[in-house]
Amino acid sequence: MAVEFTTPRADEYLALLTKRLPGKTLNHVQSVARFMLTFSHEAKISKEQAVTAGLLHDLCKAYTKVELRLKAEDYNLKEHLDTPNLLHGPVAAVECRIDLGVTDEDVLEAIEFHTTGKGNWNAVGCALYIADFAEPLRTRPEAARAREILTSEGYYATLDFVAKTRSEFTREKHGVNEDTEAFITWLNAKA
Repeated sequence: MAVEFTTPRADEYLALLTKRLPGKTLNHVQSVARFMLTFSHEAKISKEQAVTAGLLHDLCKAYTKVELRLKAEDYNLKEHLDTPNLLHGPVAAVECRIDLGVTDEDVLEAIEFHTTGKGNWNAVGCALYIADFAEPLRTRPEAARAREILTSEGYYATLDFVAKTRSEFTREKHGVNEDTEAFITWLNAKA
């Protein structure tokens, strides 16, 4: 499912991702980037931010839990070591900065927290949170519902739905996560 993106460095990122990710994950990141482009204007993010965050958010998804833990220790990501299943985002943010020279702090923060969210989160992060959950290759009913809400009720209603649904998933799978709870509290305060 190769997709052409016209933003700077997209071809470079795709070449790297093709080497690092299995086919299903490679298709997913392309779908996330493409989906983010469809609502980037409403999310108030640039096309380059949508493509960069969408493509690179799962850069480290193929690492084993041991590899992720070792990299997290090397990168001094101590606050994330208790949840190894959530390490691929923080590790990817560091590798995007160090290895790829990504300097957009909003994109890096979006990648770091894309699985949990965070309080007072930037627009790129919120958009990635939606797209990672609801991109068109996601077949679960909640993803389809999020896409319907985006079409019928708009971006902010979708963000609210996705945040509440994902926080339930996170609690069930990983227990209470401080970043997720801060994200939900922040969204509720904005409503």
